Amino acid sequence: MNQNRTYKSRLLSGSSAQKPEHHNSNAVADLDTDQISRILMENMKDAMVIVDLKGRGLFANKAAEKLSALNFYGGKLNTADSFKEIFTLVLDSIDRILGFGYAEIDLKDGSTLRVMSQHGYKGSISDLHLDSEIIGIVGKAAKLRKPILVPDVRVDKDYLAGYPGALSELVVPIISEGEVLGVLNVESTELNAFDEKDIVLLEILASHAATALSNLRRKEGIKEALRYARESEQKCRDLFENARDLILTTDIEGNITSANRVLSETGYDRSEVIGQNVFNFVSGKGIQDLRDSFQRLFDRKSAKGELRIKSKIGTEATVEYNGNAIIQNGKIVGFQVIMRDVTHRKQMEEELKQYSTNMEEIVKKRTEELLESERKYSTLVEELSDGVAIIQDEDIIFMNKRGLNLLQYSKDEVIGTPFEKFANETYRRLVKERCKPRIKQGNVSPTYEANLVTKKGEELVTEICAKTIRYKGRPAVLCAFRDIRERKQAEEQRLRLEKMATIGEVATMVAHDLRNPLTAIRNAGFYIRKNCPHQTDAGCVDVLEMLNIIEQETIFADNIVNDLLGFTARELTQKQKQDINKLLESSLKRLNIPDDIEIEKNFSEDASVTVDSKQIERLFVNLLRNAVQAMAEGGRLTITTKKEEDHLTVAIADTGVGVPKENTSKLFQPLFTTKSKGIGLGLAISKRIATQHAGTIDVASEVGKGTTFTLKLPIASEAASK
Repeated sequence: MNQNRTYKSRLLSGSSAQKPEHHNSNAVADLDTDQISRILMENMKDAMVIVDLKGRGLFANKAAEKLSALNFYGGKLNTADSFKEIFTLVLDSIDRILGFGYAEIDLKDGSTLRVMSQHGYKGSISDLHLDSEIIGIVGKAAKLRKPILVPDVRVDKDYLAGYPGALSELVVPIISEGEVLGVLNVESTELNAFDEKDIVLLEILASHAATALSNLRRKEGIKEALRYARESEQKCRDLFENARDLILTTDIEGNITSANRVLSETGYDRSEVIGQNVFNFVSGKGIQDLRDSFQRLFDRKSAKGELRIKSKIGTEATVEYNGNAIIQNGKIVGFQVIMRDVTHRKQMEEELKQYSTNMEEIVKKRTEELLESERKYSTLVEELSDGVAIIQDEDIIFMNKRGLNLLQYSKDEVIGTPFEKFANETYRRLVKERCKPRIKQGNVSPTYEANLVTKKGEELVTEICAKTIRYKGRPAVLCAFRDIRERKQAEEQRLRLEKMATIGEVATMVAHDLRNPLTAIRNAGFYIRKNCPHQTDAGCVDVLEMLNIIEQETIFADNIVNDLLGFTARELTQKQKQDINKLLESSLKRLNIPDDIEIEKNFSEDASVTVDSKQIERLFVNLLRNAVQAMAEGGRLTITTKKEEDHLTVAIADTGVGVPKENTSKLFQPLFTTKSKGIGLGLAISKRIATQHAGTIDVASEVGKGTTFTLKLPIASEAASK
């Protein structure tokens, strides 16, 4: 062959060319040597690309084009937003690229392979149960975790009929991180329709599908976790605010940081106690008891007890309290204390104690006083906020109004009934045992928890205190019971929030693990770009374009990692006086703004404000990037700063596509996005940064005209800055 027509060839598969079939000798005679070579290379099953000695591409056969097309579909699969889109892309690539007319994609659901999508088949195909004896070639490939090629299905005993008239079948499992997610199944009406090259191509497509399915499942899991966290947080707020007991939270030094609405019943307003130390409201020896309780909380133990606290008008009340440490990221950041006013109950217990001790003497010596005492006792018990029942001879002989209301029964329905009949079946034996009179209490606690059942079948989680008394000269048991469902729910919500904090830590670790391979990919692309021998040659242009795509995509992925880290982290702000105009200029330099976007700057001469420069610059980059992405076909980006009396206003406006009215209220919600790429955390992070700076961020948009984000930051005084 002439020296000027010598080529260097690289066979992507590394195998030799297939032998050509014999053609008519006259036809061969009409072709020169180059034409014959080209026909042979074009019809080879191996992928072949030919370049000259300078690295310029000259020729790619059909097999090479198939590999390129499969990689293109792999990119589309990685950006798919739904399982339906993934199934459509996979079957489309099988049909258009590989040329297989009958195909299906099955996903594994437990021990069942379910048919998710198909083309070329008539009618429906049944799901396969992998634990049955007959599972066909499809089930066998899933179990063995490797491809299976059947050149003639008529002689294969494992074959289950799919397409009528099918003569050969190829099945490839979809595997991700060692787990079989499903299978790709193709059939043909020809014998020996598939070969080893088809297996390789179908395995490449299965790998792309596995990556896309795994990524979509992870994204769905993150969305569900965040939704659950938001609902849990709202429920916790509702329980905190609407609880019947007083709930306080303090920092680690005992300074009150929040209180629910029950505080108003003590005569105090929230503004009068927030920031005050809890010890300021405790009287007498209770101060030392409270110090001991705080020590238990620091040891991560719960603390219970009673205190005498001072009211606003100077009176004192006895409260029961139950305290727990608030733990975030493994550290104690404060304490939660639930208080209940038990002054009346203490008085009642004291009266009952005296009454029980001196009953016989009172009966003998002061019958009239006993009757008066009983009248006072009855009134007191009837008006208690807790349910009270007296059990004698194993039957209820008295129950107050509160007890009847809790159980939703009438007085006639409970009198003469054993108290354990109202208990959940699990607790009946316990309640029955505790309702027996005891001469000595011993080591048995008088207070215990049990579930009672109302007339309507609703279960009440109650705390019951059982005491042996003498009633009308005979032993009896006084049971005081209260509904503690709200307290239990508050404790459960606190535990759920702690679990969500742990999930945040896991998300942070995953984000850190992703950053290292992303950095390696970018560095590899940079090295290839620098070492390309002929960057201006036509052969290198495509390579450089691919490198640009790799670099842009890794930058985009790195931004997602940054958003994930920023969303889960809670960084302390380090505020200093900064020039907002300079921060905006710095943010613009960090973005690649197209030439068809005009930038208009309307900066105030004095735009100084006390902020954390790193966080505010991140906020600006998020807003500016959104504005640029909204103007895909060019437009005007207008940035305005204006200093007013007590705040600085920054407005970023674009002339892009705009946002529909129904979506503007959702823009700052985590994971909400209208873009095909991204996970929707940028604006949520921006909102949080503005809040951390005691500022606000608003949006106004009109479809077809553009969007304006307005940020307002307070102007801190020199003293506040220090």
